[in-house]
Amino acid sequence: KMWVQELQKRGIPCSDVVTLSNVLGDPVKIREWQIAGLPRDTVSTDNAIVMNQSRRWPLLIDPQGQANKWIRNMEKDSGLHVLKMWVQELQKRGIPCSDVVTLSNVLGDPVKIREWQIAGLPRDTVSTDNAIVMNQSRRWPLLIDPQGQANKWIRNMEKDSGLHVLKM
Repeated sequence: KMWVQELQKRGIPCSDVVTLSNVLGDPVKIREWQIAGLPRDTVSTDNAIVMNQSRRWPLLIDPQGQANKWIRNMEKDSGLHVLKMWVQELQKRGIPCSDVVTLSNVLGDPVKIREWQIAGLPRDTVSTDNAIVMNQSRRWPLLIDPQGQANKWIRNMEKDSGLHVLKM
């Protein structure tokens, strides 16, 4: 709340509530998904956003079949083939997959992540996941950076673009 008050005092646009759908979501696209059968709960919306933003194949664990129904509705005109199989079946067929689902595995670009690390991004999972969210954001991300690591990394990444950094 202190950050929101400080940003508002300085005239910087911000949201009172930070959620995945506020940062990465497109309200029109989310509404289209809901019309096509996506449940209206936050978890389903967040999962759909991650799936939509993924550069690789997302793994869907869908015990109630809601995601399956939604994807079939969304992709019915594109010739989508839905197959039910486990990780072993995917591997048997030579389809790259992982039994570990992380933000960097789903949304990350390994080359870009390596470039970020060379520019000073710490190599821990939290820093990498935060960088992915920041990079994928359609709006201005708020960075709470008590150690100054993100500040250093962004300055290195954007040194040739004339970036202006506001410190509060």
